[in-house]
Amino acid sequence: MPIQVVTFGDFDIKINDKSVLRKSSRASKNLELLKYFITYRNKKLVPETIVEALWKGNEIFDPKNVLRTQVFRLKRNMEKMGLMSDNAVQSEFYLSFENGFYIFETGANCIIDMDIFEEKIKFADSVKDTDIGQAIQKYSEALELYKGQYLAENPYSEWVYPIRIRYHRLYVHAVLNLMELLMAEKRYSEIVQIYEKASLLEPYEEGIHIYFLEALIELKQFKSALSHYNYITSKMYQEFYIEPTPALRNIYKRITADHSENRIADLLSLGRDLAEDDKMEGALYCELDYFKSIFNFERRQSLRTDSNKFLGLISIIANRANISKQDREQAVKSLEQLLFNCLRKGDVFCRWNPSQILLLFTNLSESNLSLIQNRIQSKFKKTIAADKFAIKIDFQHITASDPFT
Repeated sequence: MPIQVVTFGDFDIKINDKSVLRKSSRASKNLELLKYFITYRNKKLVPETIVEALWKGNEIFDPKNVLRTQVFRLKRNMEKMGLMSDNAVQSEFYLSFENGFYIFETGANCIIDMDIFEEKIKFADSVKDTDIGQAIQKYSEALELYKGQYLAENPYSEWVYPIRIRYHRLYVHAVLNLMELLMAEKRYSEIVQIYEKASLLEPYEEGIHIYFLEALIELKQFKSALSHYNYITSKMYQEFYIEPTPALRNIYKRITADHSENRIADLLSLGRDLAEDDKMEGALYCELDYFKSIFNFERRQSLRTDSNKFLGLISIIANRANISKQDREQAVKSLEQLLFNCLRKGDVFCRWNPSQILLLFTNLSESNLSLIQNRIQSKFKKTIAADKFAIKIDFQHITASDPFT
């Protein structure tokens, strides 16, 4: 009689593919005790360690007695479910107390998903350099077992954290290795399918996104690749203030290069193609690399003509302590929208760091800088909480000799 234990995602125990757990027992301390024993099966466990893990922070008069009571109830419940008996040979679950230690053991017919998961990954790792087909199969089978984080129903149980992190790292390892092998085999559509599942479980692993973007490029889905690049880089910045890494920037260059190389340019369509992503509305907001390119172009122009170009820097300053990261980010976003609406269409701006924005003005007389400064300050005070933030605006004349760092 095979017994299946599911630890990834929602915990379950099945006999002949049917769950034996009652819905009412899923949140009980008794079930958590069973999860603990399964996690640390075949190990000698002292009662104090178990109590500290499961009742941490609780004031218990006689912890060992509480544990004995829970163990007695657990054995009785397991017997009712057909999982445990007094005969260790016939039982698939066996719990004993010897020489001051609890020992939980499982029988030969007990299949635990985390064991199979790890075995398949180890086998795939061992053959990935010699038998790509076998490695792909085993990695794929392992990923099918990973339905979610280890014991996901226990998000706040501290004793679960180290085990959960370990298996999640194994999962990411298997995903990346599988994507690498599929890329070598030019099975790009399968990479896209794996990404769609993996990104739900690990949304911020850069390597997964890079393989996905490379697959889209190979499939000639350039607009989808560009759209995803913009999405993930903005998401990483919003969540962690992380700028695109060199690896992602290289992917961006490939997307734009491959996109243009696969077009047949002619004078009638070239202008439309070059301008297809610019609706010519508001000031131009761009990434820092693009801003640097525009800035250096304007500096070169200054070698030939009189310069009426200016670099601006807006700094958001907190008016009080304990301003949250979310409030600061919202203030910067509001400022960006303000600049988009109130600056000229030919003006350019970008995010320099989490609390500063760069501006670039051309064809502007120096006397107009104070007007621009006053307009931005006035609108900022009206649209953004003045009690929390203020802004400081500085301008610098652009000349060919001024370095941009």
